Amino acid sequence: MILQQEGINDFKIMKGTNIEEENHYWLESEEYVIDLTAHQFNGITSPFILIEKSKYPLNKIFSLDIHEIIDFQNWSGLNPYEPKIQSIFYVDYYK
Repeated sequence: MILQQEGINDFKIMKGTNIEEENHYWLESEEYVIDLTAHQFNGITSPFILIEKSKYPLNKIFSLDIHEIIDFQNWSGLNPYEPKIQSIFYVDYYK
């Protein structure tokens, strides 16, 4: 949503699975990863915003069956959170 509003359309929604069959989702382009929920995992203290793909550690943990989510429906449940996500993105990372 926010990226598309800024004309950034080359990110894909990715899904990976770990050995416990847990799933994790992130955004990925040819060069970068955005993972707003990475800090839920041990040893990671903040979200990843535009981290280089080669330095993104979670694709090694969620390495089973990594694939693009192509049947993505606009998750209307996220709409109430859009202002907060947008303010964090613009204030903290989009300077």
